[in-house]
Amino acid sequence: MRILYKYSVNVAAKIWESSGEAMSGHIFAIDDDEIDLMAMKRGISRSELSITLTTEQNPVRALEILGEMADDPNETLPTAVLLDLNMPQMDGFEFLERVRNHAKLSRIVVFVCSTSADPRDVARAYSYGIAGYLVKNELGVRYEKLISLLDSYVASVTPCPTLH
Repeated sequence: MRILYKYSVNVAAKIWESSGEAMSGHIFAIDDDEIDLMAMKRGISRSELSITLTTEQNPVRALEILGEMADDPNETLPTAVLLDLNMPQMDGFEFLERVRNHAKLSRIVVFVCSTSADPRDVARAYSYGIAGYLVKNELGVRYEKLISLLDSYVASVTPCPTLH
């Protein structure tokens, strides 16, 4: 059994032990920048959202975790992934390539959340079938736009089930 660090409404940080139960509003944020992850955590904890946030700074490890979740019939994949593009261990494009070529992860919903506003990066990210592209400096001081997007998304969409 694996223990992941989770963040949710009304709790700054809690440890959640995987019990195999489906979690509504489970977001997996992958970003090497600890400050950006902290801003996301604070934004979600200040909101009224029932979103659980899992974070990972190493995209290689994040891919391993998602693969383990996909292979475990008692696990449910996250509702969505928030992915940074510019990371040292593996950039977001390589991560997207691997996810889209993975039989059990290929349909996972990914939102890119990057500092890059370069139209070439945006177009390239969309070519991998992402759900949306967010530029970090346009999200507001407390990531209000991101929180609003996640709120609408989680409240409106039925997550894709994990097929085993």
